[in-house]
Amino acid sequence: MAIIRENCVRDRGLILALVVMNLCLASVHVIGQTDIPTTTDPLLSFGFYATSCPRAERIVRDAMHEYYLNDPRHAPAILRLFFHDCFVQGCDASVLLDTADPKEPAEKEAAPNLHSLRGFELIDDIKSRIEAICPRVVSCADIIALAARESVLLTRGPRFAMLTGRRDARTSSAARAQRDIPLPDADYDTITKSFRSRGLNEVDVAALLGAHTIGRSQCKFVRNRNVESTTCSNHGNHTTDLDIGSGGIFDNHFFVNLRRGRGILTVDDALMSRLNSYLRVTAFAYDNELFFDQFVSSLLKMSSIGVLTGVDGEIRQNCSVVNGPGPLNPFNDEVVTPRHHPPRHPKKPVVISGRATGSQS
Repeated sequence: MAIIRENCVRDRGLILALVVMNLCLASVHVIGQTDIPTTTDPLLSFGFYATSCPRAERIVRDAMHEYYLNDPRHAPAILRLFFHDCFVQGCDASVLLDTADPKEPAEKEAAPNLHSLRGFELIDDIKSRIEAICPRVVSCADIIALAARESVLLTRGPRFAMLTGRRDARTSSAARAQRDIPLPDADYDTITKSFRSRGLNEVDVAALLGAHTIGRSQCKFVRNRNVESTTCSNHGNHTTDLDIGSGGIFDNHFFVNLRRGRGILTVDDALMSRLNSYLRVTAFAYDNELFFDQFVSSLLKMSSIGVLTGVDGEIRQNCSVVNGPGPLNPFNDEVVTPRHHPPRHPKKPVVISGRATGSQS
């Protein structure tokens, strides 16, 4: 089906969007009624470290603020790191592991990550700060998730609580990353199939691709000739904003650009190639709060993919290497559960004016 452009429905676009709004919102959710997914693992919860390491979330927040002020590019880099971690064997910090065996390279060596994925040193720094006060308590997987939450907030996105309680993987595979990470030139069928295999639906596809409202892309991935000529070739640039006109700000302008035919990547423009998806883009483009609500719901849903809890995995002392046997690491299989704060299923957050809030330190 040819890509549906705004000029194809110029006179009826707004009317069509309003007429089908109820149908559209049936799948996108109504403001104030955003469904927070119930994780299949009850050991994930909000405020997991409230007793065991009460300063953990504050340390992540302060560190991200410092790094962001020094270089705003850290925010989209960490959000992308979180996506790439979750899409390969789950949100388990496997993306942070260095290659231990040259015959079996780690995820960071895979083509979609090599020389483009950033933020490893930042996560290592946050981990060292937390280890100084709470050794072997806070996982690297949770640090990535909390840092991603701060990335959204720092770029003027919604405020929300992040589920915590994950543990870290002991394995990492470049081959699996090569297979599982969606590519920027994916078409609609390919991207939705990838998301569905991880328990995410087509509404989640639209909302999570909305993260492209911040960050930049290498010009070699730009498939929009108009955009390529105006932001890359004619100016000698090697990168371009993924959301032209609002780069660096987390908002719904990304969807406004899609309706104007200014999508940067093939995978972004693919959202305009199906009627239902086009209507979701339209709904998000007209309502920033609606986008925020759904993004929070979809991100929390994604953050629960393939998590390790209980006695699975470990709590790494160094995010780039697995714990080794010996006197320095005698508790590889310890279960860290906060006292007086039993694990529970996540509650629905309170949503006020497009801001989903929950318990945060």
